[in-house]
Amino acid sequence: MLLGSIFDAKELADKAVSARREDMMDTALGKALFDIREEELVSLYTMESERMLIAAVRDGDLSRILDEQGRIRYYNNRMRAPLAARTKRQFEYEVVALVTIATRAAVDGGLDIDTAFSLSDLYLQRIDNHKTPQELEEIARHAIRTFCEKVAECKMEAMGGCSPRTQRAIKYIRAHLHYPVTLEEVSEYVKINPKYLSRSFLKETGLKFTEFIQRERIKEACVLLKTTNMPCIEIANTLSFSSQSYFIKVFSEVVGSTPQKYRKEGVFPLKLESRRSQGDEKKDTWF
Repeated sequence: MLLGSIFDAKELADKAVSARREDMMDTALGKALFDIREEELVSLYTMESERMLIAAVRDGDLSRILDEQGRIRYYNNRMRAPLAARTKRQFEYEVVALVTIATRAAVDGGLDIDTAFSLSDLYLQRIDNHKTPQELEEIARHAIRTFCEKVAECKMEAMGGCSPRTQRAIKYIRAHLHYPVTLEEVSEYVKINPKYLSRSFLKETGLKFTEFIQRERIKEACVLLKTTNMPCIEIANTLSFSSQSYFIKVFSEVVGSTPQKYRKEGVFPLKLESRRSQGDEKKDTWF
């Protein structure tokens, strides 16, 4: 008899086994949570390091993530968290994720989407064919360095020959593609007369102010069409086009394809000749 109740021996044994199992489960759960907390405390990987990588690639500034020996600081931090048990396949997945992040950041930084995805495909093939962990680390470092350098080259070409004020205006426009942008707003930001800024844009970029904004928005639209499932009307609204039909019209004029066809068939943007001042034969690539 126990506390006024009568139990047979088998029932008591079953209850004892059940209690031990519950204790074991509680102990295992507590240990797992402890191990997770411990790993988080010693892990060198943080979201801040990922933001640093994205910013470095997007701005074409490799120096942000180099250590004193000129090695990629972010990559080492991510791959060498002390308690992160890692299989060969997990190791590969992490490098694939790294290349994916760098690809998107490069496109956001102005690298044309075809070049960015061609580079991405190249590095993914190298990942599939690697033979050693050291080779895998080198692939990741090389990918980040290449994306940074390509974005830097792209930015230099895009602003080549532009005055400092026009360069500031271009940076402002690219940072506000999702909002209505006016000549007066940008001219106020760069502290210059609107008419003078308009003439400067045509002279230095070969494009009218409004044409330049359209070009930048279409570049962003190409990225969204390639990397998301957003419908055309949502992309048009996101990029501040007045209507879906106007977005399709502008897209077709710039790219030479409708948005739907571009997304479905992977039609690549065309090279277009910008209207520069007379006597200047240089051609620009819109994407």
